[in-house]
Amino acid sequence: LPSFAAGGAERVLLNFAAELSEYEDVACHIVVFDNRGPLKDLLAPSVTLHELRATSVRRGMVRLGRHLRSMGADAVFSTMMHTNLAVLALRPFLRRRTAILVREANLPSLSLARLRRPVLWRTAMARLYPVADRVIASSDRMAGELAQMCPLAPARLTVLANPVDEDRLRADAATPERSPGAGRRFVAAGRLVPQKGFDRLIDLAAGLPPEDEVLIFGDGPERAALEARASAKGARVKFAGQTSELAKWLAGADALLMPSRFEGLPNTALEALACGTPIVATPQSGGIAQIAAAAPAGAVTVADAGDDFLAAMMRFDPLPAPLLRPRQSLMPRAYRRQVAGSAFLAAIEAAIAERQGVAP
Repeated sequence: LPSFAAGGAERVLLNFAAELSEYEDVACHIVVFDNRGPLKDLLAPSVTLHELRATSVRRGMVRLGRHLRSMGADAVFSTMMHTNLAVLALRPFLRRRTAILVREANLPSLSLARLRRPVLWRTAMARLYPVADRVIASSDRMAGELAQMCPLAPARLTVLANPVDEDRLRADAATPERSPGAGRRFVAAGRLVPQKGFDRLIDLAAGLPPEDEVLIFGDGPERAALEARASAKGARVKFAGQTSELAKWLAGADALLMPSRFEGLPNTALEALACGTPIVATPQSGGIAQIAAAAPAGAVTVADAGDDFLAAMMRFDPLPAPLLRPRQSLMPRAYRRQVAGSAFLAAIEAAIAERQGVAP
């Protein structure tokens, strides 16, 4: 990982590591370039941490190569595009027996278009991703895009569900939180950047009845601009910053709102469902359609950011207060940490077996 920043990709890797570390015959290590960030608290005690003390992936490439080679790992796993490319570029310098698995965190068709020099990044992915022993996608839609972009052997492209620690989430959400007063209470969460679409959520919130409220958790470079936009629109939108108690607020909300412009497979959506909270999301929210198909009827509403999204918000009746406990989980079983972790371990073992030429 680059760091323990509060992102979905980081959370996925930490949840996978926590699950793998519970197997007696697995030694699990996490290598970070920068040993800082709020998600460090999710590091399982049984996972060994290594810090490269580098300020960026580019500056830490040599250290990473030396470290991975000296560890002699059976498998190396990365889950963010720039770290994926770094690890794959180091393939000639690693032990031949080491399998490499990379996971794409966002839909390439939407995320690449928003990067500087998108053609360069696309070319790098097309050339280096086929070097991987496994390329992991979080949804069928993402797998289809990767298959078109990269000349991958079908057997090397795997779709795996994101792991969610449902038991921990529901324990954290045991006492749901909700802003006082009448009306609906909506929650949105994520980094305050254009990707998350909070600017258009503010525009929609201006059309809600005055007793309704949208509470946005997270921080980022767009906060001041978003706060000014909400004030100018007269929207009842509050910015709550980062919190370690998001599960409580998800459990107490009428719905989680996801107005994203692009995603991979949104972890916050899965966490909301685990807390029993329904979702309204844009079609661009990554694998949201796949989650909707697997979830109970009505748990996920997919609507374009506009009148349809606002209409979906208006269909909710405010929850009775006080809410004494989370509602029944709506999360499909495939995303539970134990189930997703078992599938992940099977993918690792298959990649190792092929790399080392032994039976899995």
